[in-house]
Amino acid sequence: MKRAIVYLVIWLVLIALVIRGAFVFLDLQKPSFFLEIFLFTFGISILGFSILKTMRERMKENYVNAIIGSIAVRLFLSIIFITMVIYADRLMANTNAIFFLVLYFSYTFVEVRFLLKKS
Repeated sequence: MKRAIVYLVIWLVLIALVIRGAFVFLDLQKPSFFLEIFLFTFGISILGFSILKTMRERMKENYVNAIIGSIAVRLFLSIIFITMVIYADRLMANTNAIFFLVLYFSYTFVEVRFLLKKS
């Protein structure tokens, strides 16, 4: 399990760096809440992955339902978080929201791929 978490962390950091590089390459303005958005999406992905990875052995028949429930909870928490970010900096709302959505969907995709991979 530790090896899977290390691989997941490496993938998540690489995705964030590629997205940040795309902002620089395309000469887009850096999100004002770059670090906060990165830490939130990174933390929620690692936490969800760790919980689901331990549940994998216990809930073999309902494991897919647990993944879908995890994504729903993460989406609800993310809506609350991004709403606070948008209200905190309305001028950079679009940039912050785009960065958040790209990270959120990228991390969710990578996490689900890791969780559904045969161990």
